[in-house]
Amino acid sequence: MQLRPDRPVSDGFDDNGDWFQLGRSEGRRFGSPKSALRSIVAYERQRLDNLSTELSGEIERVTDDENEIAERAEQLDEEYRDGREHLLRTRRDREKATSDYSLVKGVFYLIMAVLLVFADLAIIGKVSAIFLGYTWRSQSGVKFSDIFFDPVGVFVEFPDLLWLTLSILLMGFFMKVWRDSWFAYDKEEGRWRWPGKFDFLIFTVLLLLALSSLVAMAGTRLAVSLGDSNGWYAKFVMFILGLSLPLVSAGFFMKGYDALAKRWELWRLSWVEKRAFKRKEAELVKLGALRKQRADMERRLLNIADSGYRECSVIQARERYRRGFGEGLGETLGTEGGLVPRLRGLVIQRNLLKELDETHGETRH
Repeated sequence: MQLRPDRPVSDGFDDNGDWFQLGRSEGRRFGSPKSALRSIVAYERQRLDNLSTELSGEIERVTDDENEIAERAEQLDEEYRDGREHLLRTRRDREKATSDYSLVKGVFYLIMAVLLVFADLAIIGKVSAIFLGYTWRSQSGVKFSDIFFDPVGVFVEFPDLLWLTLSILLMGFFMKVWRDSWFAYDKEEGRWRWPGKFDFLIFTVLLLLALSSLVAMAGTRLAVSLGDSNGWYAKFVMFILGLSLPLVSAGFFMKGYDALAKRWELWRLSWVEKRAFKRKEAELVKLGALRKQRADMERRLLNIADSGYRECSVIQARERYRRGFGEGLGETLGTEGGLVPRLRGLVIQRNLLKELDETHGETRH
């Protein structure tokens, strides 16, 4: 049986199964145990040296992984603490103004914004068609005011008028963009965050243009007649409605959108906090497993360096070989028949066992 000192090893006390089979093979053929026992001692010492080198490399690798995971866990812990702080601050703000985070309120305001836009859609479309010279009644009998009953037909017959009308109504929503740009002003520091001031100035000019367009389009109702009423009061009322409906709709949209956005931000922060916590805990579990693995390998490395441990490993290897050798001798002698062969075998067995004991004693030192 060939000795393999460079084969993978696990532990000095439970990897000696080959020695029993080697001794058994040598015993069956009445082989001399001297060379094998000396090889066993050299092999076991070399095996433990290889195991020590292997464990040292594994400890270094595990330490690197441990440092990497510890750094990642620290980053996740910082992310978790930041998210937790932001979430608690948002919850405190919600307690002070619960209605600003109301889901029902946000949905209701958005529905109101849509309804107010639709309320003026047909009227402003007809006013725009009359004032700008658009056709608001097709040759097939489709009227622009039928948009709520036949939206596809109206879009096919009056695509340009429909887009113009929607653009006029939606210009009021630009107030939301202007309002958001105002938040670039840091009230605590008393200064603008760049490029917040520049954006705010640009958006202010655009808002003034949008409001001027709404006022101008609302003023056209004073110049055209709608329905059977042509009095100045009726036209003034239509002017006020044409100006207020888009702006009030934009106001409802701003409040509804902000309520839904705040509620969504609260949900998002809660999800981010839970996710960061789970990721941090998972990394800490990995870190604990690596530390346990490193501690176990360091313990084994200390054991291997101990002279008593190494001697025990060698002794166990010799004992296994010795038991196998004796069993192999017994198996060979049991197959021989006749008195003379058996007596000869007993003599050989006694000499070999004596040689085994002598070699066993020599290899202990």
